[in-house]
Amino acid sequence: MCERRISTENGVLTCDLPKGHDGHHHAIHAGGFVAFPDQHKDESNQSPIRNEKGEAIAGHHVEPLEIEWPQEAPLQHVLRNENTNAAKERAVAKAALGPGA
Repeated sequence: MCERRISTENGVLTCDLPKGHDGHHHAIHAGGFVAFPDQHKDESNQSPIRNEKGEAIAGHHVEPLEIEWPQEAPLQHVLRNENTNAAKERAVAKAALGPGA
């Protein structure tokens, strides 16, 4: 796998394409509960769960995400969900199968 990473609201996602691909990196996340270090400077988070740095672990629910981002900086033209090339290719393939597919 490519192993390039991008930070998103769904956490840090890793490119799931084989090495040597062209154009965009690609990653997909099923959504659901995501844990992350609580960034509050006060002591408002009393979670007993801590990471190796001693930071309280918080969590939130995220929507499913499919993302494509350019291989070269700058990271403009990030594509999300139904706008990704992969999603468009799946839609074209499904349409080619005809109605009821």
